[in-house]
Parts: sequence; C-alpha cells; structure tokens
Amino acid sequence: MARIWRRFRALKVWQQAAIGGVLFLSILVAVTPSTDDSGEPEASDSSAAAAATEERAEDPTETPTETRATQEPTEAATSEAAAPNQTATPPAPDSSLTTSQRAAVRSAQSYLDFSGFSRRGLIDQLSSEFGDQYPVEDATVAVDSLNVDWNEQAVRSATAYLDFSGFSRLGLIDQLSSDFGDQYTVAEATAAVDRLNVDWNAEAVRSAQAYLDFSGFSCQGLIDQLSSEFGDQYTVEQATHAATQVDLC
Repeated sequence: MARIWRRFRALKVWQQAAIGGVLFLSILVAVTPSTDDSGEPEASDSSAAAAATEERAEDPTETPTETRATQEPTEAATSEAAAPNQTATPPAPDSSLTTSQRAAVRSAQSYLDFSGFSRRGLIDQLSSEFGDQYPVEDATVAVDSLNVDWNEQAVRSATAYLDFSGFSRLGLIDQLSSDFGDQYTVAEATAAVDRLNVDWNAEAVRSAQAYLDFSGFSCQGLIDQLSSEFGDQYTVEQATHAATQVDLC
C-alpha cells in the first residue's frame, strides 16, 4: 500500500485528478440502486428474503420443516422409552394364594432359576426342616401353581451331573429318579438321559480315572467296580474299554 501511495504522489497533478475522477465515478455507480423498466429500484436479494420470511411468519398454518423434524424423533423416542416399562410390568399375584403360599412361590422360582428340580424334590426343598421350612401344603400349592416342564428340568439336572462327574446311562437314570437323589419319575429321568448326546465310553474313562485318583485297582477289579449294579452300572464292554484306556489292562 505504501508503494502504491508513493507512486501516486509521484504523478503530476492532472494525472492525480484524472485518477481521482475515475475512482469517484466507480464508487457512485456501485452505490446507486438499479431500476427496472418502471423506474423504481429493484428489491435486493436480502429484501426479498426478508419479505418471504415475514409472509411465512404471518401464515399460522405453515409449520417449519425443522420444527416437524425435531418433534417427530422426540415422539418416537418417547414411545420407545415407554415400551420397556410396559414389558417389565410383573403380573398381578394370584389373590387365591395365602401370604405364606405366595412367599413359597417366590422361593420355588428362585430355586428353579438356580438349578433343575423335580416336582417332589422342589416340594421337599421348600418344606424340609433343612430347607425353607414352609408347611408341606403351602409348598405343594406353590409348586403346582408354577408352569414347569419337569422333563426339561430333568435334562438340566442330568447335564449338571455330567458336568461334575462321569456317569453311566443306568447310573444317571438312577441318580435322577432315586428317593435319595433328585426324585424325578423314572419316565422323566429316562427321557432326559436319552435326549442327551453322550459318549458313554468316554464317561467310563472319566469314572475309571476318578477311581484311580482315589485308590489302587487291578484291571479286573476296576472293570467289576465300573460294571457292577452296586457300582457305576456301565456295561462290561464300556468298563473294559475304560480299564484299557487308563493302562490297567
């Protein structure tokens, strides 16, 4: 800018006047509003936009697009947030049950959430002096008020036993149906065991290894223990396979 000013000052006076006149005319043309054919100045873009805005503001029936876009997600979000609360509403308690029976229902459900139970086993757990000590009648009413698939419970119990130890097919059925075990019916226990995909030879090896971890056995002694009706009740073939696999035979 300083260089331009120095050059301007170096011009002659008439040259400076000419340049000044040109600049003045350029500025005058720029600030003078243009007119249309009627001689009236044309409205600028900003004036037109302002007029359009005023017209929209005066029209009460028109809803701004941005307002609609904002309201619709808000309503959708409100309905989505309300849905889980409606789903989570617990059912009303059965008014025909006594206070003790309703408490027994809650206890029974807690047991079923934790493990598999037979009908008799759950009633005994609720009414036993070593369990929850509900009256037998209240425990029975509570269990029978639940919608339980006892066959599915038997499968849960059978799976839990196999996760813990090796069992033969007959041994697992006996464990599930015994009065000293889970107290399922023999039909429930048998159906549950036969639904499982179990390698009984592998189970026999597990049982054989558990015996050897605890005590010493001969080849024949281990086979007898595994196959006896008072032992693990594997078939002789399964027991022999197991004894061979643990290098006793």
